[in-house]
Amino acid sequence: MTRRTQWLLPLGVVIGAAAALIVPRLFEEEPERAPVNVPCPVTPAEVAAGRQTFPDAAPYAGPGPHPVGRWFADRRPGDGHGAPQRDKDTPLPANWLVADEGRRTMQLVLCEYLDSVGGSVRGCAYQGIGNATGSSGSLAVVPARYTFELVEARTGRVLTTFQLDGRTESCPPLTRGTSGVSPLVPGEIELVNAVRSFVERPVPG
Repeated sequence: MTRRTQWLLPLGVVIGAAAALIVPRLFEEEPERAPVNVPCPVTPAEVAAGRQTFPDAAPYAGPGPHPVGRWFADRRPGDGHGAPQRDKDTPLPANWLVADEGRRTMQLVLCEYLDSVGGSVRGCAYQGIGNATGSSGSLAVVPARYTFELVEARTGRVLTTFQLDGRTESCPPLTRGTSGVSPLVPGEIELVNAVRSFVERPVPG
């Protein structure tokens, strides 16, 4: 046996042993990731994980208005519907919204869930000049139903739950990554009236 052959045999043993350790790992299933806590849970995993709270947020106490943070979630069944083109949020009074310094001042979370959409009410056509993408396209404006939850930011306690239908018919700016569907948004007066008493009332500390 030559010197070269003597070296090749141990080398083959080493490579074979390494392969025996590495190959099974290639076929191991990745461990499931722990569900992520979100402020407005939608999927079964998110619901099971529990609602995200903000321990550093300001307590829901003192005189109103109590600063509100907003989240939107699409909870239509199935995962093939694509992201809807959303018009701007239904306005809330400016002095209700969380200020620039962020979540430490937030006392309330308003969850807006898109539950369902219907058939087209109208179509919006876009030319390349003057829209957000610089390209031509179209959107179908559709009726929609929403569920809202108003939640204490620090504790996750739900203060009120209600449903509203989309009312505002408009052609929103065309943006990228949408399904070509623009759900109607609820009316401002309806939304404001539904949460006003919780936002503006004084709450004992």
